[in-house]
Amino acid sequence: MNSGSKNELCDLFERFYQKYHHAYVPNYPEFKRLYTLVTQARKHPHRLSEFEKHCLDRRNFDWKAGNRFSRWMFNYSALKQFFEEHGHSDLPEDYPINQRLGSWAYRQRGQKDKLSPQQVAMLDDLNFTWIDSVDGPRSPNLQRRWEGMYKRLSQYKAEHGHVLVPSTYSDTQLAQWVFRQRKFADRLSSEQVDRLESLGFVFDMQLQKDLTWEYNYQQLTQFYHEHGHSRVPQTYPNRRLADWVRSQRAQRVKLTKDKLDKLSKVDFAFNSNLKSLRDQQWMDNFRQVEAFYKEHGNLSITHDKRLYRWIYKQKAKRPKEEYRRVLLRQLDIHHEG
Repeated sequence: MNSGSKNELCDLFERFYQKYHHAYVPNYPEFKRLYTLVTQARKHPHRLSEFEKHCLDRRNFDWKAGNRFSRWMFNYSALKQFFEEHGHSDLPEDYPINQRLGSWAYRQRGQKDKLSPQQVAMLDDLNFTWIDSVDGPRSPNLQRRWEGMYKRLSQYKAEHGHVLVPSTYSDTQLAQWVFRQRKFADRLSSEQVDRLESLGFVFDMQLQKDLTWEYNYQQLTQFYHEHGHSRVPQTYPNRRLADWVRSQRAQRVKLTKDKLDKLSKVDFAFNSNLKSLRDQQWMDNFRQVEAFYKEHGNLSITHDKRLYRWIYKQKAKRPKEEYRRVLLRQLDIHHEG
C-alpha cells in the first residue's frame, strides 16, 4: 500500500467505526472501497505500517473474519441497536427505515438450525422470535404485522379481483410481502395458509408464474382487440402490461410452444423482427401524413394528435436512414435541431 492508501484505510475505517460502533465492514456497495482495503489488510498484514495496525487494533478489528461473518455481525449490531431503542427485536421484514435489516432479521427467524450456538445465543439475548415450526409461537408484534398485510391483500383483491400482485405494483411493501409468503411458506401456520388460500392465493411458484402469464396475456388480447395490434408502448398507462410485453420480446426461446401459439394470435412481434415492424409503422405514419399533405397542401394536422406528434418527432430528431430523409423532404419536413 502507498502512503495515500494507508491514510485512506485509517480515515475510512475510523469514520465507519464512529458511525456504527463496531469493526465489521461488510461487502455492501456503500462500503466498497473500505471493504477492499480491509480485505487487502487481512491478506497482506506484513505490508501494513505499525500506524495502520494500531488504528485497526484499537477498534478491535477481527483479522480472521470473512465477509459472511462480517455481514452477519454488521446486521446483528443494527438489530441490537433497534432492540435497545424499542425494547424488542420484532421489526417488520419490510422495515422502512432499514429494509436490509428487516429482510435479514426475517431470514434469521427461520434458520435457527443453520446458525452457530453462539449466534443463536446472541439473538436470544435480544428476545428474538424464532419461527422454526409451521405452528410455532409468534410474537404479538409479528402477528399484528401479518394481520395488517393480510388486510391489504384482501383490499387488493376487492379492487382487482385477484391476488396476483405484481412485483412492480405501486405498493412495494405488499408486493414484497406476497413474494415472501410464497417463498417462506414453510414458516406460516396452518391457519395463515388457509386464510391466504381462501383469497385464491397460489403457493406453487411455477403455477403462480403460469397464472400471471395468462392474466397478462388476457390483458394483451384486450389491447389487441381495441387497437388492432399488440405493440404496447412503454408510455401506455398500464405499465405492468407494457413491461410484460417487453420481457416477452426478449425471451422467445424460453417460452413454451403453447405460449408462442397464443402470442401469434395477436400478431406479437419479438425482438428478432421488431426492426422490420418499426419500419412498417414508420411507413404507415408517413403515408397518412402524405395523404393529408396532398389533400390540404400543408401539415396542420390538428385533428390527429398522434400524427402531429410524429411530425414533431421527425423535425426534432434527424432520421438515420437516408430513404426516410428523402421522403420527409418531399413533404417539406426538415430537421430543426
